[in-house]
Amino acid sequence: MADETSTQPDQAGTGVFRYRVRRAPNIWAFLVTGAVVGALVGFSVDYFGPDGCAKAAGAGCTAPYSPGVSLAYFLVLGAMAGVAVAATVVVAVDKFLSSR
Repeated sequence: MADETSTQPDQAGTGVFRYRVRRAPNIWAFLVTGAVVGALVGFSVDYFGPDGCAKAAGAGCTAPYSPGVSLAYFLVLGAMAGVAVAATVVVAVDKFLSSR
């Protein structure tokens, strides 16, 4: 039987080549998922946070800025943090799979 990385036909002479297939994670799927999860976490932090307006519609809101600005800020920061975590996970998974 031929080695996994051999480019020579197997010993039976059937002309079958055996190649090692490298498996890698889908980077874009990880990054998009990280951005969506991070944005959801940012939304949750903005809405349910200490100065959030989750109580009554603006009645308990004591923030010196508009709720829309706060929401956009936390969505963007959450998405960026999610992409950073996802990129770290992709690198770790790729390193693990390439060492096998």
